[in-house]
Amino acid sequence: MTQETDHFFIWSKRMNFSKHNDFDYNLIKVMNEVITSGNLSRAALNLNLSISAVSLSISKLQRQLGTELFVRTSQGLKPTDDALQINQVFLHALDLINDGLLTLNDNVRGQSSLNVTCPDLFEHYYFQNLYQQTNFSDTEFKFNHHIKCSHDEYVDCLLQSFSDLIISDFPLRNEKVTSTLIDSLEDFVVVVSQSSLLANQKKVTLAHYHVIHHAVCTYNAESLVNYSCKDNCSFGGRNTAMVKVGYHSSSINGVISAVEHRGMLAILPRKIVGNYINHHHSNIVMMELPDEVCCKKICIYANYKKKKDKVRGMESIVSSICKSQCEEVCCHY
Repeated sequence: MTQETDHFFIWSKRMNFSKHNDFDYNLIKVMNEVITSGNLSRAALNLNLSISAVSLSISKLQRQLGTELFVRTSQGLKPTDDALQINQVFLHALDLINDGLLTLNDNVRGQSSLNVTCPDLFEHYYFQNLYQQTNFSDTEFKFNHHIKCSHDEYVDCLLQSFSDLIISDFPLRNEKVTSTLIDSLEDFVVVVSQSSLLANQKKVTLAHYHVIHHAVCTYNAESLVNYSCKDNCSFGGRNTAMVKVGYHSSSINGVISAVEHRGMLAILPRKIVGNYINHHHSNIVMMELPDEVCCKKICIYANYKKKKDKVRGMESIVSSICKSQCEEVCCHY
């Protein structure tokens, strides 16, 4: 029996629930919004109700439960321990309902669906092999190429079932979330077009690194690959991190196209570039970075909710991604 279920039975006994109970569950919804919003006026706005209606709902709920739910502080309304316990039961119940509806919808369609939140680059690299595998042929992957969120926003996204799986560059620390390291990107290369005058060279010079425009793969308007310089090296009075950016996009296809057709260069993880060359037949070549330039390692995590009907499927997907990365490493060596 879960902690949420224990709380449910405690409150059921206190309220003397029966089949004929006329309890208005909308009152719980109002309380939940007040907890989330922190004050009556913001909760009223979000619920499209008047402030007095929200206040009356909270008063009615307190009378029915026989306990105080909020205390006023200088920062606003603070929920009591009883209110937080009820809130957890309410969120747990909503989660079960949402999962049940999704399962029912999957059964009707004869196909399961999985909502994945991740950058475009990660979708192309980590999921393309899954489409080919028989054990995932009945799974419909729905991708959201999101704007990068904060840690807490990602956690809320999972707990409220807006997403089933989040691929991020940092782990989500929450007791209800499983976070698994699936990859570590630390080997980077310079990418240029096969028709580039640099294509026959093994390494890009620092001068070319600064003179040629860069096509940058972005993540929330920031470069996915973070450049840094060794020993504060500079070229022409500029730090090596300062480059000419001619194109930036969250689309990896857009970045590769800019390299192929516009004479730019890009800095990307070696194995992702190798994947594009082998599977997409892109007209690009890899070159080594200048000795003066290095890139920060990117750790990739798969995050999903622990208590969810889809958790077994999620574990299978994460396991397949990790396995494919091990095979990729073996191929390189």
